[in-house]
Amino acid sequence: MKKNNGVLLKLVVAFFLFSTSNIYSQTIFIKVKKGNISKNNVKLSDTTSIFKLESKDLLIIPDKAFVIAQRDNTYVEIPKRDKPYTFKEIASIKTSSKPYKKTPPGVFESVLKNSMQHTSKNIGAVSRGFDREADFYAPEDSLTFLSDTIELEFGNETTKVESNFIVKNESENKVYYDEKPLKNKIILSNLPMGVYSWKGTIKSSTEKITYNNIFIIKAAIFKKDFSKKINDFKKYLDEETDYSNEMKQILIKEFYASEKVYFKE
Repeated sequence: MKKNNGVLLKLVVAFFLFSTSNIYSQTIFIKVKKGNISKNNVKLSDTTSIFKLESKDLLIIPDKAFVIAQRDNTYVEIPKRDKPYTFKEIASIKTSSKPYKKTPPGVFESVLKNSMQHTSKNIGAVSRGFDREADFYAPEDSLTFLSDTIELEFGNETTKVESNFIVKNESENKVYYDEKPLKNKIILSNLPMGVYSWKGTIKSSTEKITYNNIFIIKAAIFKKDFSKKINDFKKYLDEETDYSNEMKQILIKEFYASEKVYFKE
């Protein structure tokens, strides 16, 4: 009996060592999608590029932070908590059995993959006032507008407009706006389709900032096709259980970014 117990103990120890080595053999990448976290007592934010998690790293994910982990070829949102996460704990977070490549085919996985790489100070939704950098602008360059009303925003509450801003349809060589805005925003409605440039200069406390950007208005058929895509994506998210509602909203915004379409919250 004692001999059998010894064999059993060796098998248990061997299984434990195998399981542990299997966990640490995973490659894990981390991307902060919103808010701030702490890695080994160093603050990281959503402007931090994707980084590889090392076996001795400790992550603290507070209440207002949203973080995705890529574990080999799968993705998972890391739940918030004040107690530090170890590598082993993140590697062991359970996910649903629903494969990523179900409806819509490959789209969800593709958005997550792009989301891990996407770092920008102008990611779609417009921030306000002093939260912006002086050289802020929205939309990001070369995005397509779907709405009938176009909003171009730039600078922050400390900057001053220095010149006229010119909005020109380059496709038809026609200027639709040539004025000095009273505030850091231009609103235009019912513009015809085409590729538009918008140019102008503002001044911060330290420098002049010149914009020379592009936005696009496409034909109605594009809006129809995109509407079907985004509705399919939202339907998929409604059935997804591994992500919080806030993270789902972040991923919807990332879907717009992947399609080069302006997202307005």
